[in-house]
Amino acid sequence: MAGDEFTRMVLGKDATNAERVISNGVIAPGAFNPDHYHK
Repeated sequence: MAGDEFTRMVLGKDATNAERVISNGVIAPGAFNPDHYHK
């Protein structure tokens, strides 16, 4: 799954808070718009 790499690019500015979440493979509910590419 290339979601990990994609999320990093999309959440580049918010990587600080989403970085640890992305590491787990799950985006936080208040990160960016996970429902956009997560589903």
